[in-house]
Amino acid sequence: MSQVPAPGGERPLGYFVFSWVDASMAQELIDWLCNGHVAEVLEQPGMLRAEVIVLDERSPEGRIGVVCAYQLRSQQDYDAYLSSSAKARFNVEGRRFASSVTSTRWHGHCVLALQAGVARSSGAAQ
Repeated sequence: MSQVPAPGGERPLGYFVFSWVDASMAQELIDWLCNGHVAEVLEQPGMLRAEVIVLDERSPEGRIGVVCAYQLRSQQDYDAYLSSSAKARFNVEGRRFASSVTSTRWHGHCVLALQAGVARSSGAAQ
C-alpha cells in the first residue's frame, strides 16, 4: 500500500493521550481539558485538530476513560511540541491529577483519512 505524503512531504501525525480517571475527579479533569487546556495545546505550532472523548465504558475498577486526540502537521512539529516550554508547563499543570489519573500516550502517522460525503478515487491503494 502506498502512503501519500501531505504537502511538504510529511504525513500528519496523531498524538493520543488515553487516561483512566477516578470517578470522583472525572468532571474536574474534563472541565480542565475542555475549558482551556486542549485549546492551549491546539495553539502550539503544527497542531491542526483536537478532540476530547469521554468513553461510555468504565474500567473494571469503575474509572472513567478520557481520550485526547490531537493531529499535528508533521513529526518535526510533534518533536518540537514535546521539547517546548508549553509542554513543560502543561506537565506541571496536570500534576494536580496525578493521584487520580493514569495516562498512556501514543503517536503515529496517518495512513488513511476518510470523511463521509467526500468523493474518493475508485482505484485501490498501491
